[in-house]
Amino acid sequence: MTSSSISSEKKILVTGGLGFIGSSVVQRLHGEYDITILDWDTSPAANDAAADFQQEGIRIYQNDIVDPKIWDKLEPCDYIFHSAAQPSAQVSKDAPARDFLSNAYGTFLVAEYARKRGAAVIYCNSMRVYNTDAIDAAWPEPGVISEGCPTVETSCRPQPPFAISKYTGELYLRQCVKRYEQVRVISHRMSGIVGPDQKGSQLHGWLSYLVSCAVNGD
Repeated sequence: MTSSSISSEKKILVTGGLGFIGSSVVQRLHGEYDITILDWDTSPAANDAAADFQQEGIRIYQNDIVDPKIWDKLEPCDYIFHSAAQPSAQVSKDAPARDFLSNAYGTFLVAEYARKRGAAVIYCNSMRVYNTDAIDAAWPEPGVISEGCPTVETSCRPQPPFAISKYTGELYLRQCVKRYEQVRVISHRMSGIVGPDQKGSQLHGWLSYLVSCAVNGD
């Protein structure tokens, strides 16, 4: 879809809009959409970003997506760019309850909002939903992943809670598509995300983190 085909009246809700992916989307689409951000982050960096966005006329709700009450306060929108998540596989092992709430239950609430409001959903999923053992063992080209590759439910080995919670969110969205005509979904199973202003760490954003280590000689 080109920018010329997008009406300035179209409304988009960006969950996780103060994070790396979400804020990049907000910057790209500002001026083409009427944007609302939903993000619980209140760190100094997030507050600075929120202040900048508000000056540009972007509405911001600094609330957690797992709070059902916040969804009742949001205006209807045409699209939801759902990038809010618990993104770390290591954190998911240390705090699986929080991981499930953010990735599975949070995505359930996104789907419910989309169903009630008739909004399309762009879901930031993860390539960890694939069963890489099965891919390497059975696929014609080992290591090559396509949409039809086996996913985590086919694995006999324990999977990171992060993989399960992200896939659970996708499954619920897919079921909503089948049950409700008004729900439309694209799921991007992403990996190795990198770009300008990314603040990578050992837990996620690892590519920019490794570049930073190399530059600093760490």
